[in-house]
Amino acid sequence: WASAVIGQDEDGIGYLQEPDHTKKVQVFILTGQSNMVGKGVVSPAERKGTLLNLLQNGHYSHLIDSDEKWKVRRDVRAVYRHGLGNQTEWWAHNLTVGWAGDPGNIGPDLQFGHVLGDAFGDAPVLV
Repeated sequence: WASAVIGQDEDGIGYLQEPDHTKKVQVFILTGQSNMVGKGVVSPAERKGTLLNLLQNGHYSHLIDSDEKWKVRRDVRAVYRHGLGNQTEWWAHNLTVGWAGDPGNIGPDLQFGHVLGDAFGDAPVLV
């Protein structure tokens, strides 16, 4: 995590702490087109199949912290390339719901990142 910064981003979410350069970073690249864009719908809770609906029915409780807010994985960093050609931007954030600029949608990186973060323990993960 050579570029990790101690502090908070524009949303008030804390960046990763000072990197431990003795640990290897586990890097996983998810590729695809429309299947990787992140069109999983977060709300409303009344709509069957949304993330909030699934939470109400006892699923994915690991995504919520003790304050009932979306958990932020500081051990898993998600990176996303947005745009085409010369109009490309790179987004990076600690893994959480809505990290890629749209709090209403999630992608496969969310659950994949949680599973990897749990599996690798203290090793930092980059998805």
